[in-house]
Amino acid sequence: MPKFPVLEPKELVQILEKHFGVISTGRGKGSHRVYKRVLHGETYITVIQTNVTEYRVDQTTTILEQLRIPKQEFLKVYNSQKSKGKRKAE
Repeated sequence: MPKFPVLEPKELVQILEKHFGVISTGRGKGSHRVYKRVLHGETYITVIQTNVTEYRVDQTTTILEQLRIPKQEFLKVYNSQKSKGKRKAE
């Protein structure tokens, strides 16, 4: 399995919103935000803390599990975005 990235909260949320249909349900307490994903009529909810500098791998995988997003699918999207970013920089 490919190495899982360490992500900033902003980067994680952008990928989740753009590619997996995750939406913000509003503000949680303090720096925590509540996000949900509706999949096949079921709603999955997670809380993402936005004032941290980065998420460890275990934190990111927990969020993906709570939203029922397969790790391989997330990595595929992440790697395709990363390669697009490199092309823009060249």
